[in-house]
Amino acid sequence: MSRTIESAGVEVRERDISLYQQAPAGTNIAIFGFANQGPTDEPIQITTITEYQEVFGLPSSAAERYAYQTVGEVLNTDARVLVTRLPYGSGDGVGNPGLLLACRSRARS
Repeated sequence: MSRTIESAGVEVRERDISLYQQAPAGTNIAIFGFANQGPTDEPIQITTITEYQEVFGLPSSAAERYAYQTVGEVLNTDARVLVTRLPYGSGDGVGNPGLLLACRSRARS
């Protein structure tokens, strides 16, 4: 920090803030994408790519890889990520109520 006295009674202080990280702005990002498993009726808050894999599974097609990679990139930001699965493949998202309840409790916390 440099300190310069411009004139009598006036002091100017410069502070380099280029190395300080910006505070999160509280941005919410919703991602709609295809996955072969997981609930389809509500957005789920995802905090890690491992959590995404547990809820929605690993991608097996180009459409699923697009959603997977999008979520991975957005998780590198400070934003809150909400993911909604679009109906696709053989799973309808209703067959595993235990998973759905676990996802709902994560989304509300």
